[in-house]
Amino acid sequence: MAANNWATCGFYFDAVQNWQAGEGVSFYLRADRAGLPFDVDLYGGTPGGHTTYIYRGQTPPESLDGWTLVEIRWEDILRAEWEENPGVPFNPAQVTGFAFGLSTPEQARLNGTLWVDDLSLLGMDTVAGAPLGAEQPEQARRPLLPCTGAFALPISVIAGLSLLRKKHGR
Repeated sequence: MAANNWATCGFYFDAVQNWQAGEGVSFYLRADRAGLPFDVDLYGGTPGGHTTYIYRGQTPPESLDGWTLVEIRWEDILRAEWEENPGVPFNPAQVTGFAFGLSTPEQARLNGTLWVDDLSLLGMDTVAGAPLGAEQPEQARRPLLPCTGAFALPISVIAGLSLLRKKHGR
């Protein structure tokens, strides 16, 4: 991606969603290099008037060798600095969309690829009575939204989106 640039891959809802049953969001992440900056953007408000909330992260070293579980709690997703009331925590009762975002500093280019899979509400992906993270049958997992397969976010001059089949084991 060119210097001083940004890209997002997002999903938006026609009606407000209530995600209060979860404790946050979780997903599996894989990358072609460690330290790659990424954002998880959640949108609140109304479908016609989105407000932006952001969690900023970097790909961990273990994401190079395989899929790494990322868990983000609601209180760690904060209102964007360019919005009114920056730093206010996200309200999961008013979800209008979500995105994965990438951005570069003013003077730097960025290259790399992120793969994301199994978006779900944190604490909601268990079979009744089974501990979180326990081996579970495929039909028992509860995906968050329309993303049932993995997708890749290549960071280059043109940011693209590739749908892939799930490749990680549990």
